[in-house]
Amino acid sequence: MANPLPTQLLSGEGGVLITNAAFSELLEQLGRRSDDLLADLLPTGWTLPLSQQGWFATLRIGECLVKQLLMGGNQRYTFHLVKLSLSGGACLCCMLMPSDDISETRLVGILNSIACFVMELDSRGNISYLNDVLRERLGYGLGELGRLVHLRQLWQEFRTAELLRLLGEVDRHGQVRFRGGLTRKDGAVIPMEIVIVSSQPPNDSLYLLTARDIAPRPAHKASLKTALVEVEQYAQSVEDENHELRARLNYRVEETRLVYRSAAFEEVVPRIQHVAPSEAPVLITGETGSGKQLVARSIHELSWRADHPLISVDCASLPPTLVERALFGNQTDTLVKPADQGPAYLEAARGGTLLLREIGALPLPVQARLLRVLEAASVTASQPEAKGYADVRLIATTHRDLLRSTEAGSFRGDLYDRLNRHTVACIPLRERRTDIYPLLHHFIDKFNQQYGRAVSGVDATTLRHLEAYSFAGNVRELEGMVQHAYLAAAGESPPPSSLKTTDGDRGEKTPELNLFDGMLTEFIFFEDYQRKYLQRVLDSVEGKVSGTGGAADILGMHPQTLFSKLRKLGIRR
Repeated sequence: MANPLPTQLLSGEGGVLITNAAFSELLEQLGRRSDDLLADLLPTGWTLPLSQQGWFATLRIGECLVKQLLMGGNQRYTFHLVKLSLSGGACLCCMLMPSDDISETRLVGILNSIACFVMELDSRGNISYLNDVLRERLGYGLGELGRLVHLRQLWQEFRTAELLRLLGEVDRHGQVRFRGGLTRKDGAVIPMEIVIVSSQPPNDSLYLLTARDIAPRPAHKASLKTALVEVEQYAQSVEDENHELRARLNYRVEETRLVYRSAAFEEVVPRIQHVAPSEAPVLITGETGSGKQLVARSIHELSWRADHPLISVDCASLPPTLVERALFGNQTDTLVKPADQGPAYLEAARGGTLLLREIGALPLPVQARLLRVLEAASVTASQPEAKGYADVRLIATTHRDLLRSTEAGSFRGDLYDRLNRHTVACIPLRERRTDIYPLLHHFIDKFNQQYGRAVSGVDATTLRHLEAYSFAGNVRELEGMVQHAYLAAAGESPPPSSLKTTDGDRGEKTPELNLFDGMLTEFIFFEDYQRKYLQRVLDSVEGKVSGTGGAADILGMHPQTLFSKLRKLGIRR
């Protein structure tokens, strides 16, 4: 059977060794040449063909390069290149596939079958993938993979600032190479040469780390033909096993990951990156459920305070008579703590970030005191040894129009002016509808893990309905819909929604999601359930209705009754 994964093997100098039919057919359809794809993958400043051999020589065994390409009528494809070590020398394994195709996850299996160390991580050091070779080298069993959640567990010299510096080099130059030690489970440090490259399109903030022992290790022995056969066999074996593969790898959903593909939200990301390193207060605006807390956490984790606490306070839920004490305790505005004072929110956030959610709900006297703390912090910022310095970075969120609140006298204008200098506006989901699909899969992954399910995706009709829905509750409403389906499937009552939507006033029908046949779908009629079930029974007996072992025998029905049912449901054998 032909390999469904378009694959080409090149020599270490870039000459074509083997090309499978799927790769050739796809290139012909797109009107592209193999050299064109390699040129797209080159770092800035390199050109083909003069420097092709020199560029290949710079790659180390096991290094992986991944780039998303726009070809063939604006369709997105992903081009993967992996350098392998075989008995005949080094070679390059190239794979090309549509970006939205489930085939892209097959690369994970290929990485598990080659003799190199591979890890995927995000810009904060959270690990989303380790291949089996690296896991075994570090001394962990397959069942212990879920314990490895952050780079600091494996890299002795991990510092947030150093990781950001290295990833900055990757963003500027395409890759970064350095030497460091990876720590085994038994505490031994393995000296490694490490290379980091971008793993996915930039807006996914994922990076691929490959490593090799500095001491030489025996090359993996296999022929080129055997290697290609193994790739084909593996690709075929995991054709429909995307979820199972992720489950075996203990795939984790990162709560702070910004999930999007829309151009609208892509314009927000540079703003987040711009304000994160600053010590100045940040105001995040947006409708309820639009992701303000997630943006705040991202700003904190991209800042120099990421290793210190992020304390989140819902100002709207605090009683007006207690809010001042909850924030400040019995402290003075300079935050000098009396000996008998328990920790207030500002004190608990010392060294880190204080997130004030819905800051517009703060009483005016508390706003005045908060402003004095901010002014004291800005005056003493250049004197960190000053004991009264409030070493806290403030982030505030609001769904209100604070400018109107200042005009109405319910919010201090001077506090608004200080907060409004650095702002991030969260975009409603109805204005970035192309984000609904990746968000759905993000929540499916999250709840698959939480509830132990194996849901693979969402059916096309339901997706169209969701993309047409207005989502007054934004991303939080979408997450609530997905969780409701999981809870209903488990026979549990979903928690009451905290969102006050107005969809009924718009004449919209709120989609109700359910789990059926391994998919997320809207409610379907009982006849549709019957139709799918009967079709599955018929398929299992190759269309046989009557007689021993037939569908009627399995279902405990009279054959004529089943024939009548099949006609009514429009099922053909």
